[in-house]
Amino acid sequence: MRIIGCAYMLIIFAYVIQSSLRFGRQLVDPKAAEDPTRLEYNLFRLSPEGPKVDWGPAHFYRTDAQRSGLASFGRFKSFVPSEVLDTLNVGVHSAVKSSPIGDDRRVFVGSDAGWFYAIDRLSKQVLWRIYLPGARRGIHSNPIVQGDRVWIGDYSGRLFSLSAESGEIRWFRQLGNTIGASPLLDGEFLYANVETTPFNGYLMKIEKRSGEVVWKSPAIGEQSHSSPAMSDDGRTLYLGANNKMFFAISEADGSILWRTELQAEVKGAPVFFEGQVYTIDMLGNAYVLNAANGKLVSTRKLNSVAMSSPALDRDARKIYFADMTHLYAFNSSGVILAARKINKRSPSSPVLVKEKSHTRLFMICEDKSLCEISSDLSTVRKIHDFGKFVTSTPLLFDDQIWVSLDEGGLFVLQGVN
Repeated sequence: MRIIGCAYMLIIFAYVIQSSLRFGRQLVDPKAAEDPTRLEYNLFRLSPEGPKVDWGPAHFYRTDAQRSGLASFGRFKSFVPSEVLDTLNVGVHSAVKSSPIGDDRRVFVGSDAGWFYAIDRLSKQVLWRIYLPGARRGIHSNPIVQGDRVWIGDYSGRLFSLSAESGEIRWFRQLGNTIGASPLLDGEFLYANVETTPFNGYLMKIEKRSGEVVWKSPAIGEQSHSSPAMSDDGRTLYLGANNKMFFAISEADGSILWRTELQAEVKGAPVFFEGQVYTIDMLGNAYVLNAANGKLVSTRKLNSVAMSSPALDRDARKIYFADMTHLYAFNSSGVILAARKINKRSPSSPVLVKEKSHTRLFMICEDKSLCEISSDLSTVRKIHDFGKFVTSTPLLFDDQIWVSLDEGGLFVLQGVN
């Protein structure tokens, strides 16, 4: 009878969690709030994975596993702005805000208040929203969407798998205290930076269907906000941490292959290209590292502090770095080709758009606006002034640009000719 009673209570518990999450009611475990690590590795499967899932292409932060920052986008004479949500972020915590990620039908975005939204791209109407209970400092990570699945980490250390169609929870797992970086998806597996308290962290490999942990890397000595990038052959993952260390981690077993000490902590995602890793630290030092051994190829001191991720133009063999004031074009050897003052203090990252004979960049400019910039950085065209500070990275998709504000709403700019 005791076993039956326990099983019954587990069913009731799962039902309460599912109901609370789906309908937006907050459910907080006071003991978990006191000690978030008490649920580490706990996996809750609230809706079994169906035998047939049409996965399709994956969409996530910085486009691909090498974190190139490449986007598919047309050319337009002007843009019509619409405010899709008047309140998205409310100023909870000072971390960079979640950037919208979308597929050909929907856009997904998290808020620093703990809400997660799915929005129809054409009608711009909210399809569903879900409150992630216990996310006391909200959602600052960026989602991944593939077919009818969307994955998102919250600032309370949990990774969720949701139905992209309905918001129904498939599973969620408490991995640590905080997930601030954006997970990476490659094939059947997710790779997520997890932060712990006191200050430490690790990288985890997780089965995307089941939520089962495949491996956890050794502790990296500090928290990591640097979203991981992957080598072209899929064998190595690269990320920085808040202890000034930059790591290469084996995809096979999570072991640390090498570590290199930089001059400051790294906040943005690195870029992998032809055997080299490109990254920028908080003091504005731009690095080129040998991907095989971590040895320094070159370093350049830029004008300001930085929290951004570089963009990669593979064909032109250029890497675009941004600190909080300037945008820079580098060649693949680490030589600065051009520089342009863009902002006063925005940590947003550049997005690259390539056409057959024309390359452009889109980036937050003047801290509160969006600009289109030529590949040689010689011309800047202001597209829209949002009137409020922006730290997120714009989402460009076909004929739309989506931007989430730091304290305010979610905007879409519709391209017109």
